[in-house]
Amino acid sequence: MGNLIKGEKRIEERYRILFENSMDSIIIHEDFKSIYLNNNTINMFGIKKSDNIVGRNILSFIHPYYREILKEKIKESHEEEGEVEILKEQLMKPNGEIIDVEIKMTYMNLEGQKYDIWFIKDITKSKSIDKKLKKSEDYFRKLFNNVNDAIYLNKIEVDGLPSKYIEVNDVACKRSGYKRDEFYNLTVYDTNLSLNQEKVKKLIKMLNERNNVIYESIEKTKNGKFIDVEINSMLLILEEEKYILAISRDISERKANEVLAKKREDSYKLLIETLPYGVYIWSGARLTFANKVGLDYLGAKDLLEVKDKGYRHIVEPHEDFAEEHYKDIKFVEKNGYMPLKEGKFIRRKDNKVLDLETIVTKYGYEEGEKTYLIVARDISDRKKAESLERDMGEKIRMLKEISEYEKMRTEFFANISHELRTPVNVIFSALQLINSNIETFDDLGENIEKYKRHINTMKQNCFRLVRLINNLIDVTKIDSGYFSINLVNADIVSVVENITQSVAEYISNKGIDLIFDTEIEEMVIACDPDKIERIILNLISNAVKFTKSGGSLFVTMSIRNGNVLISVKDTGIGIPKEKQAVIFERFVQLDKSLTRRNEGSGIGLSLVKSLVEMHNGKVSIKSEENKGSEFIIELPIVRLENRENDIFQADYRIQDNVEKINIEFSDIYF
Repeated sequence: MGNLIKGEKRIEERYRILFENSMDSIIIHEDFKSIYLNNNTINMFGIKKSDNIVGRNILSFIHPYYREILKEKIKESHEEEGEVEILKEQLMKPNGEIIDVEIKMTYMNLEGQKYDIWFIKDITKSKSIDKKLKKSEDYFRKLFNNVNDAIYLNKIEVDGLPSKYIEVNDVACKRSGYKRDEFYNLTVYDTNLSLNQEKVKKLIKMLNERNNVIYESIEKTKNGKFIDVEINSMLLILEEEKYILAISRDISERKANEVLAKKREDSYKLLIETLPYGVYIWSGARLTFANKVGLDYLGAKDLLEVKDKGYRHIVEPHEDFAEEHYKDIKFVEKNGYMPLKEGKFIRRKDNKVLDLETIVTKYGYEEGEKTYLIVARDISDRKKAESLERDMGEKIRMLKEISEYEKMRTEFFANISHELRTPVNVIFSALQLINSNIETFDDLGENIEKYKRHINTMKQNCFRLVRLINNLIDVTKIDSGYFSINLVNADIVSVVENITQSVAEYISNKGIDLIFDTEIEEMVIACDPDKIERIILNLISNAVKFTKSGGSLFVTMSIRNGNVLISVKDTGIGIPKEKQAVIFERFVQLDKSLTRRNEGSGIGLSLVKSLVEMHNGKVSIKSEENKGSEFIIELPIVRLENRENDIFQADYRIQDNVEKINIEFSDIYF
């Protein structure tokens, strides 16, 4: 005991000041028996005086788990003659409370006596804080690694540019395909395709100004895949050093949806633009949208011409529709829609009347104003069609009346023609009987020649009536579709030549030269010789009728472009140019003031035209006033099949053709 006291005094003399001012708790012991405790130790153990523990075995204050460890460490300390590593142990206070401490061990050799010195730091609170921090760190790291976004951390180096990655979360690894250790060798340029050194400098400058920057970019994965991302970069300052924390969100799906939405929007726009209807959106009383057809209705080239204008500045209701229109407006305001309805408006731009069929529905609200969707269809054509249908109905009714009238007229002409033919034939027969017996009338005496002239005049007028009746009957048949031709294979040259020769004597008696000429000797075609005869006689009689004595008449034939051409040309008075276009129309006469020597019904040439066309040919005219006229007939060179050798032989004896000639030439007075 005396040695202990003596040792304590020596210690106190040398180290008291140092130990008492130490921030650590200090225990000096010898063979685990405590010989000194400073004030911090007394406070740490919660005792009033160090006497309460001086002389006690300090292992009693050590948690049983650590006692053997401490013994080994003290032994190690003695053997190495120095300090050992700091130990983290648990001490037990006299009151039984367990505290966590850090113990640094060393020993002193004083006058051959070894004393162990422990420097003890109470880390109970700091350890509790560490536990909390560790728990918090574990929580945040778990959060850090389990968020949906990739997180990257880079330090800003001295040159102002980001370092290689110093931390990334699990999402970044999983999404990129890189392991954490691989990331530590990568920079932002390796993974972010949108960044280069210049852009990074701008980004850091922006971060210094406003702490965070959000931008879209493209990240490249380890396997070369590209990912659309949205990055929120933030500037962090930790212990006076700057870091960039980047939170990267995969927006590939959003981008795909945006592209899909854009496609749908474009499709809807295309659909709206290609609709054959006008589509409008009116917000309040202002036009905010119109498709192309809608703009066409309004007479506008583009939306800017009419956008934000009130509808009364663009169109106004027609006076016939105004009252109904204002009722429609009230109905829409009350019910939020208007069913399909017709309306009439006036376009202010050019006062054009618009017949529109519209439907209205409430579209929603735009900037607090009532908005309506209006779909309109231009029904002007339909209205015109309805009007035309009404007009057509009226015209059809009139046409039926005209048709009935025409039928009655045709039947009348047919009946009257037949009714006239009977008395004419009776008169003609009586005249022939008188003419054949006139020489036996003794009482006529020297007046017999005078009576013969009168009889001849009567006969000629009978022929005229027969010709008129025949023409009326034929015209009636043609109109009713009952007139037909009897085609045979005939030598058209022979037919025309014989007809021409048969009237040579008649024409000569009028003092007119008749000349027939042909470039072809023979040409067999399919024709109706009787109808050809009638055509030629009609044209020759017309030529004779309007050619003065001393004139000439030419009948020529040739071939051109696969057709037979028959020309009947005279040196007569000619036809005025303005009359040539209507010469072949029915009942047209060139000069109604002509004397009876050149009278006619106006049917002959129209009948000629019809007969030529029934042969699939055509007839034309060349004429000059006071120089003459030329009628040209073109007939196609075709033959009837299976009848190539059955050639019609015409026998035109003048005496057998006298009646036909008399009938066709009955309008000519010799």
